[in-house]
Amino acid sequence: RVAIDGNSDSLEKGQFVNSVAVTSNEILFPEKLQIYSIPRGTRAPKGGVTQIQPGADGRTNRYRVAGVLTDHAPSADYPDYEQYQLQIRGRVPPILVKNDVPIQFYTLDPDEVKPGQRVNLTLVPGRGDRLTLVRATAFADGVEPHDDDPVLDN
Repeated sequence: RVAIDGNSDSLEKGQFVNSVAVTSNEILFPEKLQIYSIPRGTRAPKGGVTQIQPGADGRTNRYRVAGVLTDHAPSADYPDYEQYQLQIRGRVPPILVKNDVPIQFYTLDPDEVKPGQRVNLTLVPGRGDRLTLVRATAFADGVEPHDDDPVLDN
């Protein structure tokens, strides 16, 4: 996969959105976004909203929010935010994304990897002291990885 920094101008319907969000007044506010282009013929992972265990900061209002993007538009009530609609079953609070939230785009197309790009490999121990590759991520120039493990790695 290839990681590229971007902004909301590059969003398209049908992309898979993964984020960590905090709640306030029954609204989800993502802190950063990971956007995946789903290859043709591939089914997107199941979307959902799940509470995350409290971290070192002790906050209990953090959620992992993931789903296929069905629409995004400027929020009528919050001028500095865009409202995202994700394909998620059940009752989902509004998802409002501030205009300056970091967005990282991922593509699974190996043709997008260019010579000289930094590559991170994730390996796990296998049989006979061999290592098994479970993920390879190429980062475009100047792109830094997000802290969270993306949903697509499950």
